[in-house]
Amino acid sequence: MPEIHAANIDRGGWLIEFQFVRFVKKQGLKDYDQICADISEGKFSPVYFLSGDEPFFIDRISQLIESTALDESQKDFNQIILYGRETKMVDVLGNARKFPVMSERQVVLVREAQEMMDWRSKDRVKDLAQYLENPVPSTILVFCYKYKVLPEKSPLKKPLHGAGVLLETKKIYDSQVPKYIRAMVAEEGLELTDKAVDVLFELVGNNIERLHNEIQKLKLVEDHEELIDHVMIARYIGSSNPFSILDIHAAIAHKKNEKAMSMAFTLFKGEKSEILPFISSLYRFFGRILEAHHSGQKDPNGIKNDLRVNYYQAQDLAAAVYNYPPGKILECYDYLLDADKSIKGVRESYSDSKQIIQELFSKIFL
Repeated sequence: MPEIHAANIDRGGWLIEFQFVRFVKKQGLKDYDQICADISEGKFSPVYFLSGDEPFFIDRISQLIESTALDESQKDFNQIILYGRETKMVDVLGNARKFPVMSERQVVLVREAQEMMDWRSKDRVKDLAQYLENPVPSTILVFCYKYKVLPEKSPLKKPLHGAGVLLETKKIYDSQVPKYIRAMVAEEGLELTDKAVDVLFELVGNNIERLHNEIQKLKLVEDHEELIDHVMIARYIGSSNPFSILDIHAAIAHKKNEKAMSMAFTLFKGEKSEILPFISSLYRFFGRILEAHHSGQKDPNGIKNDLRVNYYQAQDLAAAVYNYPPGKILECYDYLLDADKSIKGVRESYSDSKQIIQELFSKIFL
């Protein structure tokens, strides 16, 4: 839990007292939600060090600080944007130590902070560590340190834990994606059916930034009062076909060879590279079948409860458990790897997507 220090900030007035949040350790998606909630409530930390593999969360927090910490009229003098490749630590700390102009606070934001050369200098890192021991309370200092995290033995970790927020993001697991889709659509005032959520995930994968962009697209084209189903998702994000990758999964689960192949031929008519997301989705699908085998459940209700999937997915998985024993699934992984190599030109392959799909399905349905 965060520790809240001081209180009663008048966000529109002069600097009197400060309210900020100290997090003992910040790591993970739950912490991201808490950070955003605190910022939205006006509870700011004097320092944010936002790092890790998922840039979407880093960008969202920095954007939220930009939009929340200062009024538009205050930004000309009190919002300082720096870029890591062009910035030295002395410039960052010099700006952080300034006092705001006719405002209770200022924001110093270092974008692409991982590009700063001064991270290689022990002296410059020591300078930052000293600042963190006693940060200026009227400054919100934000480092956007993308695709990297600080080493475990970094001298900055301890003072960062004490001074403010240290966030270390990771690529989210596939199992977490539906939760974040639902949260993002709710934030935009939209509502998706369970199948629409799954179709969106299969089309986009766990690229959170692209998911957010696609949801913004839905916001522009769909009536906010209307429940968005999988057909609408296919219309605006995938293809205009009345079926999706999930429908192909269902046909495979029930061993409907001709139906699965026909839908795949319709969906993938272009370059071989267009099949790659489909191959990835099949890896996940066969992984779920293995999970269903491991659960020991064979009926849809049991699979639904154990794997926490929708009932229509549980029905497909129940059929797949019957039709694909574990040994066959492991063979299917080999077939998918061969298809992936064919698409990428690693092995001799057929010249078009139709031939690759035909070879793959003929092996899967043997």
